[in-house]
Amino acid sequence: MQVQFDPKFLRLNDVSLGDYLSRGGQQPVFTKNIQNDTGVAIVQLNRPPGSRGVGGSGTLVTLNFQAVARGTTVVMVPNLTVRSAKGAVVSKSTPQLTITVK
Repeated sequence: MQVQFDPKFLRLNDVSLGDYLSRGGQQPVFTKNIQNDTGVAIVQLNRPPGSRGVGGSGTLVTLNFQAVARGTTVVMVPNLTVRSAKGAVVSKSTPQLTITVK
């Protein structure tokens, strides 16, 4: 997934792995590349090859932002694609969140 934010208002300090894809004792493949100067973070998150899928709900990742200026801004995840264990697209959307820093 790609996370986009305005670096004039926010700094992304960290992206940490949630517990959802670790179910069943599998350690997910997790990488992150935070680019605060451009307001972009690239996060890759996959179950290991050959592992079974998971169902239900849970946390995929936690984004830890720090406010750097006052104002209203948007954090967006453009073209978020969720795939099944066989690689089929299950969901595709562009979630976004409006944040007001006071």
